[in-house]
Amino acid sequence: METAKLPETGLTHHRRRGIGSFAGWRCHAVLALVVLGPGCACVPTLRPRPSMVVSAAETNSARRVYRHVPEFRISSWCKLNPGFWVGNIDDPIPPESYRPCDRHRNWKWRWRNPCHNFMFYVIGIADREFERVGSNPARVFNPDQGWTWALIRYRCLRLPFVSYQRNRFRFYLGWRNRGNFGIELKWSEVNPKKKRSAGRSSTRSYISAFEESGWPEVVE
Repeated sequence: METAKLPETGLTHHRRRGIGSFAGWRCHAVLALVVLGPGCACVPTLRPRPSMVVSAAETNSARRVYRHVPEFRISSWCKLNPGFWVGNIDDPIPPESYRPCDRHRNWKWRWRNPCHNFMFYVIGIADREFERVGSNPARVFNPDQGWTWALIRYRCLRLPFVSYQRNRFRFYLGWRNRGNFGIELKWSEVNPKKKRSAGRSSTRSYISAFEESGWPEVVE
């Protein structure tokens, strides 16, 4: 005697769809953890650090050589990870002087310079040993004001830098002395605290001058 086969119910179909969608969601979650997870847990490889060397050229030329020796190396896996780009591996915790009474100080410190790792270690070579030549290779700005140029030499790579400073105007573009890329165009203002302190010092000097020479007599 033949038995009729029951048709497949809709419950079984939906159950299979649910299992498939859950499996797909789980695969996406694991993939996201694999790709983005190590960005926050990227551990640099420490290495002994000799002292940085700034040596003048043997000739009378104004060119000098600055040798940068990093404290650690960042793996290529971390540099390709977008989760690593938006961190600050050098200073992950804010100092005690930064907004000590603010409950959100850690979050604000993280977003104070969110692309630190990207500038230093992705498009920069701060974790590589290199030489920097130029007019002031160990500095960002010319201490005597004016123009400053430099060039980083790392294997076959050449990374330029130029800066200009005059009074309160500051500008730079390129790879700085630590190997990080940066851009700045700033017209700085005089600090109001310095203005007040300068006014107080001038008042004190005015009063002390009268005390030394004697106060003028008042004739009624």
